[in-house]
Amino acid sequence: MNFRGLSVWLQPTSETRSALSNIISELSSRFSAPLFAPHLSLVAGLENVPLNEMAKKVEIVAEGMEPFGLTINEIEPNPNPIVYYQGDTLRAVKCIVSTSPVWANAREHASRLFDLPLEDWKPHLSVMYMHEQNPLWGTISQRLAREYGTINAHLAFKSLSIADTSGSPEQWRVLRTIPFGPKTGSTQEAN
Repeated sequence: MNFRGLSVWLQPTSETRSALSNIISELSSRFSAPLFAPHLSLVAGLENVPLNEMAKKVEIVAEGMEPFGLTINEIEPNPNPIVYYQGDTLRAVKCIVSTSPVWANAREHASRLFDLPLEDWKPHLSVMYMHEQNPLWGTISQRLAREYGTINAHLAFKSLSIADTSGSPEQWRVLRTIPFGPKTGSTQEAN
């Protein structure tokens, strides 16, 4: 299961991020699934974009944003397989997240800046990836939907992150974090 390119993520603030990381870690242990940081992708898989150029564009998007929240409504298996560039097919168990005007505006703005088609992309937060060929997929995804069901957790966001999403999910790394609001020189390099 390999991906490539840079992505722009919304990562929940620390308290919620910690709780979601625990869920992802538990699922990883139970089902031998990869570990990855909790996030909502604003745009994904951008190739051949230098990091500094990307950071400038992400700063433009972040300048027009202010802290906002979304709500996780439920966990469900993704009914559609995701096929990636090396032909890997995988499925995700994802949290369905409410939408908001801030989300929609940020998505539209980012799509324009990166010259991407604005697809109908519902915000979601994946909590597990698994190869589609895994014979346990159907059983596991249905069990997780029952176990976690409706969550109604609030997610708060204060920044955008640029992540290197090359390789498998456990290799993904945040490279820079850019706070919302007017630029104050507070872009943070990730270690």
